[in-house]
Amino acid sequence: MTSGLSTRKVLAAAVWAAVICIGGIGPLAPEAALAAAAVQAGPDDVKIRVLLQHVEQIAQRGDSGAYLELLAESADRKHASEFADLEFHPVPARVVIQERDRQPLPGTLPGNGYSLTVDTFMDYGGRGRVATWQLSVKRVEDDWRIAGQERVSAVENLYRLSVNPKKQFDAHNFTLLSEDIELTLVDGTVFVVETEQGVTGLVLLGHGSSPAPKPSSRGLMRRSSGSGRSNCMRIPPC
Repeated sequence: MTSGLSTRKVLAAAVWAAVICIGGIGPLAPEAALAAAAVQAGPDDVKIRVLLQHVEQIAQRGDSGAYLELLAESADRKHASEFADLEFHPVPARVVIQERDRQPLPGTLPGNGYSLTVDTFMDYGGRGRVATWQLSVKRVEDDWRIAGQERVSAVENLYRLSVNPKKQFDAHNFTLLSEDIELTLVDGTVFVVETEQGVTGLVLLGHGSSPAPKPSSRGLMRRSSGSGRSNCMRIPPC
């Protein structure tokens, strides 16, 4: 498929994200994103980790009912059900939950309750999600139960990006404009990076030119120039 892309200047200016990268776009690294401080492994630490593993397994099944079985008697079951329905759906292909921080839970005796800050990664195939939860856990006899839960933050729609080999455009005098930078692909090829939401990036191969960059954009230019033959550009979904 070929097309003269000089007419796309206005579109490119509208979607330019001012984020330029070098080389290929690789898969997400959830293990690095979810790295957490280690805690000393005592009997309670092991049991709390087992509790979090149960939550992992339940989230991966999307089983809100099973989550309610982990609650303490004092927990608000309606709120817990709403939390599980929101956080466990759609059902992910893989879930990782990692404890980041632990503080004493107000209103409990020392060692009988903790407020856990946990990071979660949910893999939906080509898309991922990262969220931080606050879980209140209490000792119930010789076991640990969930007394409360809140979502602190979430980042949706983390995509594993790759070039679509079926969409290739011949480009002549294709110009990308932004406030701080201007790039012109004089003669070359443009490949499209797509997600389910649309085009999110372009890979430019060929010979191009650019005026002297403004001081604020020189770092971007150094990172993007490489050998002068290719550039990778990340833009918001169209």
